[in-house]
Amino acid sequence: MIPDILPSKIREMHGLAGPHSVNLGLGQPVVGTPEILERLVRKAVSEDDLGYTSYAGIPDLRRAVARETCGPEGTEAHVSITVGTTEAFFATLLTLLEPGDEVLVPDPGFLLYQAVTRILGGTTVYYPAYAANGFRLQVDDIEARLTDRTKLVVINSPNNPTGQIIPEDALDRLGRLADQHDFYLLSDEVYRTLTYDTTAPSAWGRGDRVLVLNGASKMFAMTGWRLGWIIGRPEVIDRINITHHYMVACAPAIAQRVLQRLYADGGKLAHHLRSGLQAEFAARRELLIAEIRKQLGWEYVEPAGALYLMLRIPDEITASGDSEWVAKDMVREQDVITIPGNAFGSQGEGYLRLSFAVTGETIREGIRRIKNYAEHRIPV
Repeated sequence: MIPDILPSKIREMHGLAGPHSVNLGLGQPVVGTPEILERLVRKAVSEDDLGYTSYAGIPDLRRAVARETCGPEGTEAHVSITVGTTEAFFATLLTLLEPGDEVLVPDPGFLLYQAVTRILGGTTVYYPAYAANGFRLQVDDIEARLTDRTKLVVINSPNNPTGQIIPEDALDRLGRLADQHDFYLLSDEVYRTLTYDTTAPSAWGRGDRVLVLNGASKMFAMTGWRLGWIIGRPEVIDRINITHHYMVACAPAIAQRVLQRLYADGGKLAHHLRSGLQAEFAARRELLIAEIRKQLGWEYVEPAGALYLMLRIPDEITASGDSEWVAKDMVREQDVITIPGNAFGSQGEGYLRLSFAVTGETIREGIRRIKNYAEHRIPV
């Protein structure tokens, strides 16, 4: 029997939105469908076979994905194409996890990790990334929590919700720990192409027990297309592919064909689309930071990547730092949606996650409403 799982606080906050709400909680890129994708859809519909694909995914697409992450040695055998990154994560844990196994997940971190672990009978062990340290991961905090029951350690870089990036030396050490202690290092790199003033190194190649999760949702603004992948050693991917096959048969053919065309000719179209999106979100990030400084003056943790910023709730708003109460009160008083930091774990308490995936107009109006809330809030 599936255990009781509480609804996501992210979905709960979105459920409070009304027709005139300003939503700074969105986790998907707010952009129109790029003309490149529209053109490729038309070509795929008229020219490609849109029936079932190989359950592991179209071989040419798998090879392109493998080469992008693994380099010249990457082959289709390293990749399973899935129905979004959610299914990739679920299929991977369903394949590898046994009841009672421990999965280490970041705090703060994406809600999916602990929910799927619990559904599958595993035990979630949180490792902290402290606000006082800028939410930066410390490998010592992971190593201290390893036991003989540790099956997977999940990392996310750039991180949702904090936007922080794990540096090369930390990834090297984690790869060595995975080999030494016989656990899998599962690296969620879905935001890896969305970085600002720096780059996000991949965990791939850091050891024999590394798995990399990624997909088209963020890097190509293709959230509803439901296309993701898991990358690993062929013998592990073979096992995951069997689980994936019985779950969904195959990922959507039309989405695979479009992405296959996007990666054709050395990936020039893919690079062009990614670069345009990265530049757009870099500009939106700068706008959000500028509006916070100009209108609010609240403290925040500057994100190096992803699509989010962690905004600290001042003591004069609530000395208790109850982020969920504040987020819901902002909806009641100013009709602005944010995500409470405690939705992502105890270390996010006292913060609100703001998204800059939204339009500039939404950013300006959202910060204006938060300012109005702060000016009229009676301290508690």
